[in-house]
Amino acid sequence: MYEKIYELSKQKTFNYFLKLYNIGLPFMTIMFLVRGITQVLALDLSNSASHAISGIAGLSHIIMGIAIILLFIALRKSSPMKEKVE
Repeated sequence: MYEKIYELSKQKTFNYFLKLYNIGLPFMTIMFLVRGITQVLALDLSNSASHAISGIAGLSHIIMGIAIILLFIALRKSSPMKEKVE
């Protein structure tokens, strides 16, 4: 519904959001699963493997954070309040 009114898909920032979101979400989900499985099964991971899992999860969170910021920028650009102010 929001797309019909404000045509978000025509904005560059929204398209960047979609790309980053679709890259970050699968990585985040996979790392949640990997970390959860290793903790539930009490697998003994080496220090470097544990840090690698945490690092990839951190990078995916950074990607998702940037994506959400881009979404807010796209929403602000299409806001009806902006049209009323100008």
